[in-house]
Amino acid sequence: MGFFDSVIKKMDIEQKETYSVEESRALTDICLATMALSTYAAACDGEVSLDEYMEADLNIAAINKEFHLPDTLLHQVKDLSMKHGITWDEVKDYLDVLSVDTLRSMQDGLKNVVGASDGVNEAEQKVLNQFDEYILSR
Repeated sequence: MGFFDSVIKKMDIEQKETYSVEESRALTDICLATMALSTYAAACDGEVSLDEYMEADLNIAAINKEFHLPDTLLHQVKDLSMKHGITWDEVKDYLDVLSVDTLRSMQDGLKNVVGASDGVNEAEQKVLNQFDEYILSR
């Protein structure tokens, strides 16, 4: 199960023809935060490997297939996936709108993203620790 999928499933948002404003906002917030964090983690060691890029791309496709994301959100998510120079402060702006419970649901998925290539290196472990510390600070 991918990073996006596992987080959204834990939020109990189900596929529908139309979503309430609250559900749409939640989908938008979680998609953008998850992609920002994924991109930051994948690029922390100076490059995004093909495996890391494919992991993120497959997650976007799976969520779009199930939830039919609006084109504007899909473009924002794809733009974030290409922002390999994203900073931790930028990532926090996306994370700050999520609940602590939602952030906790992201921890295992983040481990999958950073371990998608050759396991977890030192830079990636720092990102995992940084995210854990961020959750504790909230």
